[in-house]
Amino acid sequence: DSDPANNNGKQCPCQQNDKSNTIVCAKCSQQWHTKCCNLSGATPSVIGKMGTWECPRCFKSPYVDDSNLDQFQKFIGKMADLEKCNEELNDSVTSIQFFNQHIRHLLLNDTKYKAQTSKIDSLCSNMEAIKKTDRRNPRSYMFR
Repeated sequence: DSDPANNNGKQCPCQQNDKSNTIVCAKCSQQWHTKCCNLSGATPSVIGKMGTWECPRCFKSPYVDDSNLDQFQKFIGKMADLEKCNEELNDSVTSIQFFNQHIRHLLLNDTKYKAQTSKIDSLCSNMEAIKKTDRRNPRSYMFR
């Protein structure tokens, strides 16, 4: 008599005698606490408006039955594979972002890089000055 599945529907399968917020399965007449069948927070008026309700033991999904269970399991497997691929891609993106930030940090803080950048800027300024001089005196480009 202690078997929850064999209590003639008088008591919720959890075997607690709490009679508040219960619902009865339309198929097997098993009584369930709303918290035990994932209906926590459903008030008696909401339960009354539900009409017929099938407990977790009796309910069969209209989308998954014995005829397409293998296909559904394959689908779930593929979804798990996709989720794993997404996680791996996210890890790769995170790694790439880290390395990009690290390289930027090295480039911006490297004194040799700064010195080279300074030399290049100086050369560019000198080139601009030479161009301005050449425009004023066309023969200034000739070697002496």
